[in-house]
Amino acid sequence: MWWSIEINAILDLISQFRRRSSAPPHESAPHSSPHCPLSRNHKLAMSSFFQDKVIAVTGGASGIGKATVEELLKAGAKVYIADLNTAGAESLLSEKCIAVKTDVSSLESVQSFFAQIEKSGDTLYGAVNAAGVNLPGKRLHETTDEHYLKTKAVNFDGVFYCLREELKILVKQGRGGSIVNLSSGAGLVGMRRAATYCGTKHAVAGLTKASAIEYAADNIRINAVAPGIHFCEHDTDFRGN
Repeated sequence: MWWSIEINAILDLISQFRRRSSAPPHESAPHSSPHCPLSRNHKLAMSSFFQDKVIAVTGGASGIGKATVEELLKAGAKVYIADLNTAGAESLLSEKCIAVKTDVSSLESVQSFFAQIEKSGDTLYGAVNAAGVNLPGKRLHETTDEHYLKTKAVNFDGVFYCLREELKILVKQGRGGSIVNLSSGAGLVGMRRAATYCGTKHAVAGLTKASAIEYAADNIRINAVAPGIHFCEHDTDFRGN
């Protein structure tokens, strides 16, 4: 899988919740290099950790989100998928994989998704906020309000809404946890014809940093992964350009 580095990083960051649970909030847990795959022993350790743990994954029906779900299921986790494209998750559905049609840009839809997890009686152990869009870009002065608002609504508002609901649950449970947001390489640098996309991904990075500091005392780890360019089914127009 050509994005295995990103998937390994996501799983590694979530699984560090256990290894860090007894460490002071200001100490960083060791993690694998982002430039190499995890060792077999490391994978076995993570598999043991994920067994029957409940993880929420937004955007889990395609792309990196779906690949993350597949690996979590292999490791024995129970996964709740939030995605508008639930059909994309049909091949994964089982008693341990539930897909809920969710629009992350809608606060009401996001709240309904997490309410379903709480009503099930499951204990949420972690989350991966992978839902995002990369619309065909133009120069900034040519960018429409519709383009800007849709990109912001999914890429930033969606992460904010989901992160807030996840934190409400984890704080209430009082057991700590781990959350991974998907930013982007575009959240670290600038790119031509991608001002709105870069802006939202920079915002996700800032939101992650601030939240990580604020919730460290609650033993809730919040990190971001910054992948390169990966095309999904809904990115065909972008590829064509």
